[in-house]
Amino acid sequence: MTESFLPVALIGVPLVASIVIFTLGRWFPRCREGVALAGTLLTLYLAVLIVRAISGGGALHGYLQTYADGLSGLVVLLVSIVTLIIIAYSVRYMNHEVQQGTTTPQRLVIYYGLVMLSLAAMMWVCLTNNMIWLYVALEGTTLTTALLVCFYWNREGLEASYKYLILVVAGLCFALFATVLLYSAAGQYAPGRPALLLTELGRIVPNIPRSISLLAVAFFVVGFGTKAGLVPFHAWLPDAHSEAPAPISALLSGLVIKVGAYALARTITIFAPHYNAVIVFVAIMASASMLIGILMAWAQDDLKRLLAFHSVSQIGYVIEGLGFGTYLGIYGGLFHLVNHTILRRYCFSAWAR
Repeated sequence: MTESFLPVALIGVPLVASIVIFTLGRWFPRCREGVALAGTLLTLYLAVLIVRAISGGGALHGYLQTYADGLSGLVVLLVSIVTLIIIAYSVRYMNHEVQQGTTTPQRLVIYYGLVMLSLAAMMWVCLTNNMIWLYVALEGTTLTTALLVCFYWNREGLEASYKYLILVVAGLCFALFATVLLYSAAGQYAPGRPALLLTELGRIVPNIPRSISLLAVAFFVVGFGTKAGLVPFHAWLPDAHSEAPAPISALLSGLVIKVGAYALARTITIFAPHYNAVIVFVAIMASASMLIGILMAWAQDDLKRLLAFHSVSQIGYVIEGLGFGTYLGIYGGLFHLVNHTILRRYCFSAWAR
């Protein structure tokens, strides 16, 4: 494991870009798009450096309990590329919205600032090694994207944003309960071990009683499954997608639910090798999501809602593979995660035109 400043820099660059946009965007209109594009390009460059550094199978350990391995590298690279495409499409799309009178030039400061803040939060999710910070970062992605869902400030958008906030925040509380449960159990059954670190959790799980571990897994599935849009915790997804601006729909479907799947993979794959019941439980949940999502998609006459329910179905395939915890299952789940992200970006980009 190599000490590196890259993970912290990857989180810091979009965060600084968002601060610059919020600070200077009102007085320098071109600063909005320019800083967003420059910040995303620099974020992509740092993501490439991280992937190169860990390409030999190693890992990077950074400050503030940040950590990057092969899974982190794949997701941060994917998030960087797709966010760059979303920003590029947003320039034309949001200028058209201003011309149509749907929004005002002043509100574009909020738009680009929140997109960059959301990018920073997603990078934090993918690069933190601390389970509490993982929860905080996921809540950060929820708050920033909820404000983007209601960007038009109409009744439908506010309702969708409120529904999104209530369901996801309540769901993620279960993930926090699981973290507290494991930390408390580790203090009794594995004293002296850093129970909050994801890299150490695998060494602690065999010492924790079966009942506590399985309860923690159930809480993780509810918490991170809600963020990922897994059935039956998916009710926020269609409304949020349909009311958000088209580029934000691509952000939600292409990236935000993927960081939920990432968090689920980080935790569930630790327990799967020890308990077959975990594999069965996740397989049942994912299979239900695959079936119900695609059936609901058939019933839609609104393109955005159709794509949202399709995402519910496809995230089931991703989590099914990751939940098996085997080499082939994880490989297949990650392959489909990349595939679906690229496909969803293309669909919403076509809608934005």
